[in-house]
Amino acid sequence: MRSRKPEHDYEHVWQWLLRYYRGRLTRPDAGLPPLVSRRGGPRSPGLRQVDVDVLLGGGAGVYAKVENNDFRPQPELFLRITELLRFSPYHLRIAYLDLYGAEPVLPVEQPSPHWRKVLSGQSEMACALMPDGHLVAANGAFAELFATGRPPTNFWRWALWSEEAQAVLVDREKWVARLVTELRLAQHRYPDDRAVQTICADLERDPRLQQLTESLVGLDNEELPLRHRTRGPGTARFMASHTPAGLSVWTVLFEAAA
Repeated sequence: MRSRKPEHDYEHVWQWLLRYYRGRLTRPDAGLPPLVSRRGGPRSPGLRQVDVDVLLGGGAGVYAKVENNDFRPQPELFLRITELLRFSPYHLRIAYLDLYGAEPVLPVEQPSPHWRKVLSGQSEMACALMPDGHLVAANGAFAELFATGRPPTNFWRWALWSEEAQAVLVDREKWVARLVTELRLAQHRYPDDRAVQTICADLERDPRLQQLTESLVGLDNEELPLRHRTRGPGTARFMASHTPAGLSVWTVLFEAAA
């Protein structure tokens, strides 16, 4: 079903989405007591603009200015508002794109258990990783890369610090420099994710990694030398796709040396 913009007095899609989701909630839904009229009867239970200000804990009239497009909120404030109003993930992305022209950076979520089945249908090496490098799923072709026949629980840590990686990732300094770039991006993208911050802190404490020349690019679409356990030396190109929930899916295109 196509999403259609309804009739309204607002100029932007994000504005009517704010009004729509606010209109779906009552004060009790938001944890506020119902209002009582001067005569003792109940008043309209709907969530008012001023009620959103109370929930935000900010200044009076801020939310009304946002909804009426008299004040452009910082992304952090807008995400707090959409969380309070219980936006669906789909409408959150639409509203954020309409207001800021970019995808929102959302907190990392628990990945779907179906990724293993998705990757098993690929012939190329493929894995799905959390932002800190924790392995969510991998296919058999990816597992063949490792001496044990099993991929490590954290691929980024394996690449940075394991002895096995020194033999597999030929010209390892280039690999590691690009991986460090990926992790520094994740460090800023997910400042509240403990696992990401932990691996980045470990990286900062490693003097050997600090001496590497910083790479201007990450791993995505980069072709680097790799020694496959069964297929021998060649080159590997890592192709990345990312989900809004923080998962990265990497397909590794390997070409054996002639």
